[in-house]
Amino acid sequence: MTTSMPENATDLERTITFCLNQVRAKREGASSLLVVGSGIADVSAARLWAVLENVEAWPRWSPLHTSARWTDGASLTVGARFDQQLELGFPLGRSIQSVQLAFADRETRVGWVGDKGGVRSCHLWTLLRADNGRTHVCNVEAFAGVPIMLVKPLVASRWRRQFQAAVDGLIAAARTRPETIPST
Repeated sequence: MTTSMPENATDLERTITFCLNQVRAKREGASSLLVVGSGIADVSAARLWAVLENVEAWPRWSPLHTSARWTDGASLTVGARFDQQLELGFPLGRSIQSVQLAFADRETRVGWVGDKGGVRSCHLWTLLRADNGRTHVCNVEAFAGVPIMLVKPLVASRWRRQFQAAVDGLIAAARTRPETIPST
């Protein structure tokens, strides 16, 4: 399910709208949560993509991840699967999730959707060309459902900080040579 955006909408607005549409929400509200990190990288989308594709190294630059590993496939392509262990903080603690990629456009976007325990979610990374050879990085996740209403006051600000830290970490990791980022 996608909605077209006006041509003057920003990359971030388009990404947010896409994720909100996937969870059937028009905007963030009482029973929905939008978590966003964004930044401009002075490296190419290809280099950022190489870092993202090394799922096993995500815990080195993403504060949410304690582990991640490919379980079916080993590249960011539609249908590939990986398991991720996340530290979600109080009151959710540690969570292990199996993810199947639903969206993947090489060096442009990768994401997944979920529907578990009454919570619909859409997570999308986008890497879009900006001025002077730079890349606009967006890390967006939208959640919707009654359980979100209950935990939102406890998790929203921490998750927003962690998503921004993940963007900053991805950019920092991409500034090094991607092949030198060690797997765990």
